[in-house]
Amino acid sequence: MCTDGERRAAARAMPDGCGRISRLAARCLLACLLTGLLAALSAVSAVAAEFSESPAPAPVLSIGHMPNFGDQPATEGASALYAEAVRVLSQVRSTRYTGNYVVDEETGRFELNCSGFLSMLLYEVNPSALATVDRSGKHYRPRAEDFHRSILRAGPKGDGTGWLRLERVSDLRPGDVVAWLRPAERSASSATGHVMVALGGPRSNPARPGEVLLPVADCTLSPHGDLAAIREAGSPEFEAARPTQPAMEPVPGATLGQPRTPEVEAPPAIAPGIERGSAAWLAALPRDTREPGIGGVGTGVIGLATDATGHPVAYWWRGGVSRHRLVTSIMLGRLE
Repeated sequence: MCTDGERRAAARAMPDGCGRISRLAARCLLACLLTGLLAALSAVSAVAAEFSESPAPAPVLSIGHMPNFGDQPATEGASALYAEAVRVLSQVRSTRYTGNYVVDEETGRFELNCSGFLSMLLYEVNPSALATVDRSGKHYRPRAEDFHRSILRAGPKGDGTGWLRLERVSDLRPGDVVAWLRPAERSASSATGHVMVALGGPRSNPARPGEVLLPVADCTLSPHGDLAAIREAGSPEFEAARPTQPAMEPVPGATLGQPRTPEVEAPPAIAPGIERGSAAWLAALPRDTREPGIGGVGTGVIGLATDATGHPVAYWWRGGVSRHRLVTSIMLGRLE
């Protein structure tokens, strides 16, 4: 802005009764105008910059780490489903379990249920296989019981729908699908069952003979196991100390025959340099950080019990943690 001295000089340079302004006065006034204009532009630029700043990105929701299990998907279809599941897991910023379907990848918002989660993945990688899922009602998307029935119908050799049925838990690999029906003990639930995607191959539980642990990705209201109890109870020498044929506790009303320890052979290491059965081996399994009552998309560990042939017959919702197993019909599926 002009100084008081410059203004006085301009006044002195203006003759009395003269309608013209001297060159000195004109230069001074012009300088004043330019200085004020520059100051105004600077203020406007500062305000614009303040309002044009992009909002800070939403914090990424912790869904559990994704260890390298060393397992490979068995088919091209399973590989695509596994890759899509991992991609979606990396996008989650806010999530909850709900019967509605709200997905906004730009903001990382995922609000849906288990069958909605699997349908979302299939729509991206294999919409034709999704279209073949037999729907039992007039609902828009397949439900858990629909996936269970379609996998059962496909059979071990497939039926042209893009699905295969696996007969043994030990056959599970990343990208395979687990679908079970609502157990009789959960008759009050409105859900028809549950579906999830395997993130790795099965591992025997060193602390509970007869249980097979499986890391999965799904959308659920209650978290699965995080294996904290197993890390406390397990021992690196569990293979040598395990009884040859431990008996499983009977389940009232269930016909399991004479169950025995599932014959599940795990790879020698989950990741390079990690000894099977060690504390690091157990710690490498993903944790489930979903909040009970809110849930949503995430990862965790379930437990499966098998019959003498290796077929699944019951599950522990929180693998390695839940005290009671629930007997129900369980289907293991794979995309071709």
